Amino acid sequence: MEDFKIGDIVRLKSSGTPMTIEDLDVSDNTALCVWHDKKKILQSARFDVRTLVSIDEISKFGYSDDDDIPIPLI
Repeated sequence: MEDFKIGDIVRLKSSGTPMTIEDLDVSDNTALCVWHDKKKILQSARFDVRTLVSIDEISKFGYSDDDDIPIPLI
């Protein structure tokens, strides 16, 4: 599993809104992530950690609030 921990801020590697990791499941290599959508409604979904990148990596490329809302892959 990637070196993520609960509370890390991540996003999908392909694009998307920053999300906070709320739970990690080492048995299936997934992270439960939470974020607010454009209407400020709290959303959550579980993602394979191989599809996530940390906010440190995001900051190298920049982020816009107009980016797409993440779509769960699982």
